[in-house]
Amino acid sequence: MNPERWRQIEQLYHDALERPEGERAAFLDKSCSDADLRREVEDLLRAGAETGGKFDRPAMQPTETVEMAQARSLVGRKLLRGGGAECLEAFDDPYWIAAVYAELHELEETFRWLEKAYEDRSTQIIFLKAEPKFDPVRSDPRYAKLLERMRL
Repeated sequence: MNPERWRQIEQLYHDALERPEGERAAFLDKSCSDADLRREVEDLLRAGAETGGKFDRPAMQPTETVEMAQARSLVGRKLLRGGGAECLEAFDDPYWIAAVYAELHELEETFRWLEKAYEDRSTQIIFLKAEPKFDPVRSDPRYAKLLERMRL
């Protein structure tokens, strides 16, 4: 997904959230230029509804990268569809997927993806110690062991 497409999905998502639930389908009928675009927006809306609003915050935070926003979208769709992590395997950097799982307090998945990031020599993993998205996992002994292996 390219950044322009993501911005389009994000804008439609926020515009749809501003409307009453009963008006969203008509809004998407008018606003979505293709079926894939509509499916992406509907997936995010459903994920928000089914997770008690966990995805009602902005789809892309002002300080996050496009990669992090894409990872959030992928994880949201995975959670929505009940699929396994194999649907995320195509994503370029496992560090960002680990960051999303950390924000969701999914410790096992966070560490599984951090291990993959470490093994794949992710260029982003050097920020692990400072990245606030990993605050929920800092007390886990696996976090300290990973930092020790990384010599951080």
